[in-house]
Amino acid sequence: MSTEPTWYAFLDESTLYERANQVELVAYGGFVVARSELARMNLEFERVLRDRGVPIDDPKFDTEVKYSPQKGNFFYNRTDRHELFRDLLLGLAPRKASAVATLVYCGRIKKWTAGDARAQARTYVVERIEMLLRAQDAGGALFIDRTTKTKKAATPSAEISRVIQEGSSYGFRFRRLAVEVKELDSKQVVPVQLADLVVGCVAHMVRNHIREQRVGEDPFEHSKEFHRTAWSGLQGRFMRLAVKDPKRFGLRILPSWYEEGFVLSERPYPVD
Repeated sequence: MSTEPTWYAFLDESTLYERANQVELVAYGGFVVARSELARMNLEFERVLRDRGVPIDDPKFDTEVKYSPQKGNFFYNRTDRHELFRDLLLGLAPRKASAVATLVYCGRIKKWTAGDARAQARTYVVERIEMLLRAQDAGGALFIDRTTKTKKAATPSAEISRVIQEGSSYGFRFRRLAVEVKELDSKQVVPVQLADLVVGCVAHMVRNHIREQRVGEDPFEHSKEFHRTAWSGLQGRFMRLAVKDPKRFGLRILPSWYEEGFVLSERPYPVD
């Protein structure tokens, strides 16, 4: 058994808000891919951007790919950006990459703060990556988007490293993941930008699905089709290693009663 990292996981976070800046949904995820595929993945990513006329070589433009770009970003005013995101996500398929994500709908788990939700989402995701590595009989390493350090709280990388080293609070132990979790600058690293697309897209899709189930709520009809366009590039890409063991499925939605309906309607897993 080798634990030398031959598989890499790239992860990011998405937080969606209700009115008055109240956290509605927390998502953590990205994808896992064989290290040998990274060079080709980078080239395909850049090819799609150039074909779409994105000036990635011009330093005057901020062309970092983000699912929810801020003002000043090249994609902020582009009405076709979800079609571009679909094409970029389709690039995961030939690379044999598997998407993973955990989403927590905070408004339905009263005992959890947003911080609790983020911690649980990270733990569930790294457990699923560990299960994939065991199935591949391989070692792996985690890479996440760089965050601003604060004195009050540990960084996400430190928290994830602690979980890998000590195991989860309910007894799950890690044997294949490297303890060190590396933070990368998303502006410079293509796979971290792809992880942002994965987690951002599934977060909006799940929020729309949940709002549709709640009587009287508007699931953002004006933007719903944009998210579905991007989702068509991610559909069928989530990890699935076994039929019954939930740790072997790459998508987790909490509370769990929302998960079955989403899986049936949006088909995140490969078709047998």
